[in-house]
Amino acid sequence: MRKFIIGVAALLALLVATALIAPNLIDWNTYKGDIVAQAKAATGRDLTIDGDIDFLVLPSLQLTATNIRFANVRGGSAPDMVRLKSLDIQVRLLPLLQGRWQG
Repeated sequence: MRKFIIGVAALLALLVATALIAPNLIDWNTYKGDIVAQAKAATGRDLTIDGDIDFLVLPSLQLTATNIRFANVRGGSAPDMVRLKSLDIQVRLLPLLQGRWQG
């Protein structure tokens, strides 16, 4: 029984270490094209991400992107509906797993 508990603890520690390290090894900028295409498909408007994208899992889910523009509707008073120098979205993981949204 003791070996089983040690094995489970080691596996849990490995999963936590992977969640901390793996997002840093991925170049999230390679997904810009997919994000832009999904935004266009969902809204019919152009999304431009000229800066970097970064994503972390722990201690909370965090998405950071820079230099973002979202096109306005045709005939709008300005060419861009939204223009952001930086976007930071942070969501706490445990409440999210419980079905609650908490930033």
